[in-house]
Amino acid sequence: MKKVFVLLMCIVLTGCSTQNLSEEIPSTKFSEKTVIDQFDTKEYIEKIDPIVSSDSYIRLDSIFLDEDNQVTVVVTDLVVENILNTFNEYAKEHTTYEVINFFDLHIKSLSTLDIDIMIHKIVDKIESDYTLLLPIVDQPEFKHITKDYNNRLTTTYLNNIDLSPEVLAIYPEIEIFINELNEIINGGYQIRKFDDKYYIFPDYASVLVRYDDYYSEETYDVTSILVSNSRNIVKAGEQILMDNDGIAYQINQIEGFLKKYPSSVYYDMLKGTYQEYFVTLIKNPDNTEMLSSRLRYNPNVINDFREIVDRYSNTQLSRLLNQLVEDIDANGTYYSDEFVDEVISKIMSSY
Repeated sequence: MKKVFVLLMCIVLTGCSTQNLSEEIPSTKFSEKTVIDQFDTKEYIEKIDPIVSSDSYIRLDSIFLDEDNQVTVVVTDLVVENILNTFNEYAKEHTTYEVINFFDLHIKSLSTLDIDIMIHKIVDKIESDYTLLLPIVDQPEFKHITKDYNNRLTTTYLNNIDLSPEVLAIYPEIEIFINELNEIINGGYQIRKFDDKYYIFPDYASVLVRYDDYYSEETYDVTSILVSNSRNIVKAGEQILMDNDGIAYQINQIEGFLKKYPSSVYYDMLKGTYQEYFVTLIKNPDNTEMLSSRLRYNPNVINDFREIVDRYSNTQLSRLLNQLVEDIDANGTYYSDEFVDEVISKIMSSY
């Protein structure tokens, strides 16, 4: 009787096991044929390039965006899986304007990590292309279209320039040149006039703030600094455009980031900006005045320095600036290259 019972139990257990196996792992899972979807990067780029390179492309959250009329593409899972490789390929042969539009077109389908990576690549491209664009303000076409204009260059101004037959005869490529300027202004740069001279600067305020809701905390923090720096230009050529309090604020913002994110991919870039701003602060020619054939610190500047030291206590900015103030006091408020050079040496070894 016991043998029959055991046999029956084995049959029942075997039957249950077979039933569960067939339900949980269908036989189709054991197929040796696996279909892998292929993605043609070149073909996809050719598809979207007319959209993102168009001068009529309207970016996300723009007040001019009309989603019913804006040409879009269906961003499939396969596109998302290959988006970083595609972005890298696209960025090789395209302007910052087009690269930003590429990012804008896809952002709603991207993960936070993808967004962080692409924003860093965009920032890196804006910075690396920046030096290539500097000579544009010295071109004869540029000097012509700005000869009676003193404000920041805008697309509205550029699109309303009157080009007479005489001008077109002198500058036959001027329409192409104006289109290039428009693309530069919409591609992460600003062109502004200071002291009767035009300068070109990165302009993160015009391209990064519209994506705030999609950023990770680190990317949000760094873009906030880049946007602030774009809106508040510290220096144009040799001309310092901000007072000491304004420069100190920018330095402190950057120092906070360097402390919070010591392993950030933006660390070296912001460290360089931190050092540049700090040196500008303490070497500002307006800090001193000539007195009895010697340079002496303006009493108001010394007070500014003391207020900055107190305002940003427990920072490297405060400690190093306080050292300079103590040296200034000990030297009868006279300027000394030795004191300034010593602080600069410590600034350059900071962080």
